[in-house]
Amino acid sequence: MLGRNILVGVSLLLLLLLLLDHSPGDRDEGGIHFGESGPLENIIQGKRTAVCLVGEARHLELTGPSIRKYVLETLKNSSVFINMPLDSNSYKMFVLDGGGGSYNFTSANIFSPQYIWETKVSRETLTAKKSPRALQGLLQYFALNEGCETMIRQQEELQGFKYDWIVRTRLDTFWTAPIPVEYRNSTYTVPRGTRYGGYNDRLGVGDRKTSRIALQRLSALPLIHSAGYRSENSESVYKAQLKVGNVKVAEDEFSFCVLSNRSFPYPPGRHGALVASIQGKGPLNGAYCRPCRPSESSSRSREMVERMVDAWIPSEAAEVEVCDGSGGWKAGWPEVFDAVAGEEAAALRKESDGMSKAECVSRLARFKDRWSSWKGPSTTLICELMDR
Repeated sequence: MLGRNILVGVSLLLLLLLLLDHSPGDRDEGGIHFGESGPLENIIQGKRTAVCLVGEARHLELTGPSIRKYVLETLKNSSVFINMPLDSNSYKMFVLDGGGGSYNFTSANIFSPQYIWETKVSRETLTAKKSPRALQGLLQYFALNEGCETMIRQQEELQGFKYDWIVRTRLDTFWTAPIPVEYRNSTYTVPRGTRYGGYNDRLGVGDRKTSRIALQRLSALPLIHSAGYRSENSESVYKAQLKVGNVKVAEDEFSFCVLSNRSFPYPPGRHGALVASIQGKGPLNGAYCRPCRPSESSSRSREMVERMVDAWIPSEAAEVEVCDGSGGWKAGWPEVFDAVAGEEAAALRKESDGMSKAECVSRLARFKDRWSSWKGPSTTLICELMDR
């Protein structure tokens, strides 16, 4: 027991030293120590950039083509990492394979989820309120993000270099325009809106140092707890984590939304959540969305958005179309998706839906061969889970 306590203490000390490895600058009114911001850098010109995609593959046949087109193909010569729990949808990852592409499939980790022990620290620091999978869901999400840091660090040790920039986003994101390619050093960039008292945690872009801190969502909880934070949601504990780590944060516009099955009260209250149609234009910054026909006019949709307090506040550039998100996906959603996503994405959707196990194994085997490192079950086993 004594040895275990010493080990835990040493681990926390090392993490504290890592989080404080920033030169403090000015302090804002909220008490965040800001490091010095560098000039804008183009992260695809002479830079080593890693892209880490995390999460379940539930709607990957719909989101994957947009991720490939607007993220992977935009971030040329990047190294792609996937950290994905194994389930009946994992076979859909083949839709990320465009055949060519200037990006590199570097490391895939497809794992069987394991229960994460809910400690006194995690129970006190976090709140499970409004989390669809309670506290365990938050811990699993944090572990997915932290897995990116582990995978990227292992690749750096293997190759003997450090990445300059790291982009982390989710596999359930539907993109409608290219990801920006210019960011500032010593600043971690997140999407605007969907703050819920903290920072939008559905995407993050930073240099190596800020990303190392931002990705350690699980192991940072003891330090956040010791700093006095209690009953935080995913977004507010994210803000606390970056504050404790002395990381300067910037918000930017990103043209993606999170394709979700979740149901929300409609019309939403001022502290509720909106569901946008993927037919809308402009940067949705990670709002919940569906392939749905809008239930409100553009002007009425804008009014609904503007009265929201904590949630998503898109830019004036966004043409918002709000849907009734109180039930399941409505009839006719495939037609809406196909019209917005285009012929190639529509073809992949239909291929995924009608795929036999033999076709699945063949398609996934070709995709697996493109990866430098593949940690996970065989393609045969993944495809056997298709209908479960």
